[in-house]
Amino acid sequence: MAAFSRLKWWRRATPPAPWWQDAPSAAPTPDAGPDAAADAAPDDERRGDFLLWCFAPCADAAAPASADELDCLDRLDAELARLADDPRAIARPPLVLPRLLAALRHEHADAQDLARLIARDTALVADVLSQANSAYYRRGAAINTLERAVVVLGREGLSRLIAAAALRPLLSPGSGRLSACATPRLWELGNQRASGAAILAHARQLAMFEAYLGGLLLDLGLSTAIRCVDRLVGPLPLPRSLAFYAALSTKGRALGTQMLQLWTLPPAILRAVAEQTDACGPLSALGGVLRDADRAAQRQLLGSEDAQAAVASSA
Repeated sequence: MAAFSRLKWWRRATPPAPWWQDAPSAAPTPDAGPDAAADAAPDDERRGDFLLWCFAPCADAAAPASADELDCLDRLDAELARLADDPRAIARPPLVLPRLLAALRHEHADAQDLARLIARDTALVADVLSQANSAYYRRGAAINTLERAVVVLGREGLSRLIAAAALRPLLSPGSGRLSACATPRLWELGNQRASGAAILAHARQLAMFEAYLGGLLLDLGLSTAIRCVDRLVGPLPLPRSLAFYAALSTKGRALGTQMLQLWTLPPAILRAVAEQTDACGPLSALGGVLRDADRAAQRQLLGSEDAQAAVASSA
């Protein structure tokens, strides 16, 4: 077993997502010249289409902002300010996440030690074994021990799986109507964005896992804001205007930045996530990765037939 523990299990690389092949090389910055301005209009149009898809069938591109919607936004501001001022109301990071990430950062981490940590969470055990037996990882006989699964997945594969599994409950749909339709789409976007961010980070010689984690966390605040809207609206009709959902998205991103300040995260991730709230502000290297990955993931999702049908019906 000693020889097993010394295996270079952390060197296994995870496969690139095929949709990332047409990713942009860099995010536009304020001094990028006339080309950046030329790209702004298509990007705004894409963002509007994405909001129509994400909040379908509620959002309607032709609906004007109503007085009730403006009142809802005012009450949402008050509710989000209350959440930001009360640390007890902010979603806390999963307890298993910091322990596992600390172990993964250790160059001489023992596969058996990691397996013992993972074994404390039965749902995580199932996720690890399932991934290790997937078509990409499995070679020959079925993998039925946690220790072997840890070796097969490697450092990057295991760290990404742990992060996604630990954060999934925080990004899961609530019981409200808006949350039920929008949150699963945000989770789909987050997974696409996180995978693409890791690939871009590798190409730009940045920390892949920091990029992956930032991609997953980018809409944590928006998920929380959506649940707040459900509580504020109650049984009344949901907002319809695209302007309302654009404002909701901006407010949610800002809330997410405040929420993550209470988490023990690398400063590079906190800065990169905060930079996404300013469409024209300067970007750090990791901030550029997240912005490019977010745009590419939205383009990919909007290219599906279901997304195009949802946008067409809301336009």
